[in-house]
Amino acid sequence: MNATNKYKWELVPYFNCNGEERSGLSANHIYGKFLNYTEEQDFVGADLAKKMLKRGRDKNMEFDPCYANACSNENFLSLKDKFYNSVK
Repeated sequence: MNATNKYKWELVPYFNCNGEERSGLSANHIYGKFLNYTEEQDFVGADLAKKMLKRGRDKNMEFDPCYANACSNENFLSLKDKFYNSVK
């Protein structure tokens, strides 16, 4: 099984941009998964969740606050620095 399939199975079923109520729930669920991934020091999962929030934001404004919080999340930013510095 491809490693990214794990994240697809966890995130894609909750990605719904139809209707304010449903999209709000989707955004909150994906943001919750984002926070879980950052707590677990899982950069790949957190980055994919953040990208899904951005894609949702482009389609529905309900995703906007969650995406903004993800972009400024201190844990994610430090995790991102660690990830890219370890690749060098």
